[in-house]
Amino acid sequence: MPSASEISLINMDWPSSLLQCNSELLRMEHGDRLDVLVSDSEIAKTLMLIIGRSENLSAGLVEQNGQIRIRVNRK
Repeated sequence: MPSASEISLINMDWPSSLLQCNSELLRMEHGDRLDVLVSDSEIAKTLMLIIGRSENLSAGLVEQNGQIRIRVNRK
């Protein structure tokens, strides 16, 4: 059964934010959704590039309340 979860990488420096996000992405199964919250637009752009290159993931980015939400879906 697909699940939805959220991680906050707000105030987490690079590369720790990448390592945390990658760990969560590896745990995802088919149909799962992960919301990743970041405050740094450069980290968000880099994460979107990495996620975009994965053939089993899709992602969208939304800015809200001074934060950036990356919604990742496992295909």
